[in-house]
Amino acid sequence: YRSIRATLQPIAKPAVEYPKYEELVHNGEISFYLFFGATEYLTKGNETPATSTDIGAVQFRDFRDKQLLAQQFRLIGRQNNSNFEVNHWVKEINKIKVTVHTYFGNTSLGSEKSFRFHELYFEAMKSSSVMVFSGHSSFGESLDLDKLGNMLNKDFLGALNKEQYQIFYFMACNSYSYYNDFYLKLKENSGKLDVLSVGLISWAERDYGNMGTLLEAVLSWAEGKEKKTWEDIR
Repeated sequence: YRSIRATLQPIAKPAVEYPKYEELVHNGEISFYLFFGATEYLTKGNETPATSTDIGAVQFRDFRDKQLLAQQFRLIGRQNNSNFEVNHWVKEINKIKVTVHTYFGNTSLGSEKSFRFHELYFEAMKSSSVMVFSGHSSFGESLDLDKLGNMLNKDFLGALNKEQYQIFYFMACNSYSYYNDFYLKLKENSGKLDVLSVGLISWAERDYGNMGTLLEAVLSWAEGKEKKTWEDIR
């Protein structure tokens, strides 16, 4: 080991900043798309979403029970098979319709089991107010819009509405280096997109809590209660 003497310089605390809550409302609705990726790619024994011990499935169910049901969201639609589950939830607050679409399943780029994820991710690019991805970054490949578009013959790059304000939260390892600048440039740094990302390792066990913090912040604003800052949410 070598001893290295370093000098630390204090930096000023950044100014208080808030999400643009008002701009999350599109045509009277705030829409969340929340993706819980399978951490083991559904390769083990009994991996149906309802009973899977995969960390992603556990987080998916915890978010349902401890957030959505606890917040009195109503389940209005459900799709599931042995590979994935999608739930659609709704709640009205002060004449704002809040919809939450949750997905658990495979999110890898080259897997046939990811088809429903890719369909929903395309929808999220077009119309979400808030999109949160919890899964493997796969060295940036999982959410590479060029590769997704070529593989699925869909214009992911063109799907984004550059005039619509959105929040994207990438809960994946090293997502800052893989996705931060790429996604911000899609809206030409117009201020219509805020990106939250992870600098190092992302722990899937914490994801439902992190998603819940963001959901609760938006609900708090919609209910006319506390307006939480980005620092509160992080």
